[in-house]
Amino acid sequence: MIKKAIFILIFITCTLNAKQDECLALFEQKKSQLDAKLAEIENAQKTSEALKAANEDLHVKRMQKLQEEIEKNETILKKIQELKEENEKLLSTIKGLKQNSLSKTYNKMRDSSVADILETMNLSEAANILFSLPVKKVARILSYMNPHVASKLSLLLQKGPPFEKKLEKNN
Repeated sequence: MIKKAIFILIFITCTLNAKQDECLALFEQKKSQLDAKLAEIENAQKTSEALKAANEDLHVKRMQKLQEEIEKNETILKKIQELKEENEKLLSTIKGLKQNSLSKTYNKMRDSSVADILETMNLSEAANILFSLPVKKVARILSYMNPHVASKLSLLLQKGPPFEKKLEKNN
């Protein structure tokens, strides 16, 4: 559009001055300059489009690779979670068996002996043991303990397990 307007303007100017040969030469010169500029612009546009296409292809490939990595990591995470759940079940079973054995042992002992032993333990361990015993046995054991220790253990038992976490929050 601009090219045509320039051509028309040059043509009219040339016609008015009555120098047709000079005008035609000037007109051809300007036309070749404009054609060269137009070719430059078209070349730059093609280069830009080619770069854009290459960039889009690279982006698509990177996104595919990232998606594959995400899927791979999700699979690994699922396996880890399954193993963790399995380990937690095993640990729970082992703790339960261990606690039952320990509970039976303390249940057979004299109350004063149990009180002496539990007073030397950390409060969370003692609370775990007391929690596994019958209520009447716990009451008799607490009566043999130092009142300060017995009151702390009573507060822990009142809150219930898990005693380790509750003990950390209270300190």
